[in-house]
Amino acid sequence: MKKIFTSKIYYLFFVFLFLVGILLIKPVSNSFKSFSNSITNKVASYLEENFGISVNYQSLSPSLLTQLSIKKIEVTNQDDELVGNINSIKVKYRLFKILKGDIQNGITSVTFEGARIDISKILSLIETKQNIKTEQENKVVSNNKEQIKSFQDIKKFFPYKCYFKNLSIYYESDVLFSDLTFNKVSLNTDDIN
Repeated sequence: MKKIFTSKIYYLFFVFLFLVGILLIKPVSNSFKSFSNSITNKVASYLEENFGISVNYQSLSPSLLTQLSIKKIEVTNQDDELVGNINSIKVKYRLFKILKGDIQNGITSVTFEGARIDISKILSLIETKQNIKTEQENKVVSNNKEQIKSFQDIKKFFPYKCYFKNLSIYYESDVLFSDLTFNKVSLNTDDIN
């Protein structure tokens, strides 16, 4: 009799925890989705302000415990010309580190799947940015913004493992046409000293 009573208590406790979990998962999921949208919009704003490119995406799907998926990303320049598109970006993370605010150690890897990049448009953007920078340097003596000057600095700006699956790099000019496709490319900044 005592064993049946104990098993019923465990059963009721399990049902109670299950129901509480169901009631809490929706608000937590909505909160996390809002947080994910906020971060994604900040990154898009940063890219637009600093590089003159706009980033639009079709959907954002955060998995509460392991990863964030962004699908159908399009990158355009100021003239609304397509610079690149990516089928999906998957950001894997450690939830508790992210919640503590340690984003650098919380993100474990970023995977770009099905990316197609137009290098000729990127080179044009870089040239435009350099011209603007030269004009600003003539007006301002010093600029406190950090810049990437060496491979060691890449780790400071992008400390995550980065994977590209089905990466296509396209270039076209008056005299040259090139289309390179890579099945898998890995960037691991842990190896940079």
